[in-house]
Amino acid sequence: MTVSVIFPVSGAAVEIALERCYDGPVPTAGNARGHRDPAWCIWRIRMGSVLLRWQDGTVRASVGDVVLVPGGLRRDQDFAPGSCIASLRLLVRRDDGLPPFAVAAPAVIPLPNGWDALVAQVLTAPPGPDQAAALATVVARWWACAQEAGWRPPEAHARDPRLTTILSVLDSHGRIGPAPWDTLAAATGLSRRQIDRLCRDGLGLPASAWLDARMAERAAALLADPTRPVKTVATRCGFADPSHFVRWFRRQRGTTPGRARGGA
Repeated sequence: MTVSVIFPVSGAAVEIALERCYDGPVPTAGNARGHRDPAWCIWRIRMGSVLLRWQDGTVRASVGDVVLVPGGLRRDQDFAPGSCIASLRLLVRRDDGLPPFAVAAPAVIPLPNGWDALVAQVLTAPPGPDQAAALATVVARWWACAQEAGWRPPEAHARDPRLTTILSVLDSHGRIGPAPWDTLAAATGLSRRQIDRLCRDGLGLPASAWLDARMAERAAALLADPTRPVKTVATRCGFADPSHFVRWFRRQRGTTPGRARGGA
């Protein structure tokens, strides 16, 4: 499913794409250790329960709860046998390169009024304006719930100017692989360790991981054209072997290129 909306926030525009919806039993793969997912997930617990553990805490949710899970968080997740969820996977990107929220930990909230009906609209609306409108309504509700749970957008005006330079270098690099460390050092006067620390503090990811994430966004945009073969996208992204591209894309986006464009 490839529908997206632009959600304006202070100082930036946030693009939120609905990567996938699911409503049913939790598959075996739903239980994981050290799991890191780029998607920002919303789980409505229909049956059973889930326990989430990460470096700084633990939460448990049961029937009737909604779980907000931030993207990029390394976590353990354990669903009780027989659990069923309605899940939305959102890919979220600010146009200034900052993470969508400066502080975000998994949060359990009561079921918002009308939530099931809103999600049903997203699931059943045909591709096009109706589905985009339904997604925009869900996104607005999610954003409000996230902020009530303590998630806060970053302040773009407070960003270290050296981070702006780093983002400019990374965005113009345009290739898969390690960050251009020599160019970054010359542009900022910082060591590799200092650059990575600045990126982790301001972007939530070290430099090479941020570059991979941005390149994955560009690959996903190319894949949105169903007439463009995956092999062509792989070549455009700098991969000589399409199978290497498929494995890299799966690590970055949690899905295959075929599923990302709505295929099998």
